[in-house]
Amino acid sequence: MTDTEFKLIDQRFDTIERLVNGINTRLDTLNGKVYTHENQINEALGERKANREAQAKVSDKVDELETRVNLVEKEGVLHYTNCPISPKLRNIEDKLLSQQSVRKYMAGLFATGIALGGLIVAIIKLWQ
Repeated sequence: MTDTEFKLIDQRFDTIERLVNGINTRLDTLNGKVYTHENQINEALGERKANREAQAKVSDKVDELETRVNLVEKEGVLHYTNCPISPKLRNIEDKLLSQQSVRKYMAGLFATGIALGGLIVAIIKLWQ
């Protein structure tokens, strides 16, 4: 091999070496980005797992509260229908309403009677 051929081959290898070095630099950059993205994905997966666990706890609490509310509502309905005091209260309310009605009627009747009595007295006075 001659010196010229050797220089030409050396130039070709230098060119190839520069291209390979450029590719290696690019791959190092990409690998750094991939590493960063992989860390972000792992962090997001950890947060997602923690969120799902928290959601499961909240869901369990909501279910428990819902069953308790249903029991309380059923007890309230049963108590209202089975309460021994409810009919007594209704009777008392009915009596109070009827007593108030009678009082109003009597007051109106009394006022009408006084007005009628006054009218009669006035008519008698006028005829005399």
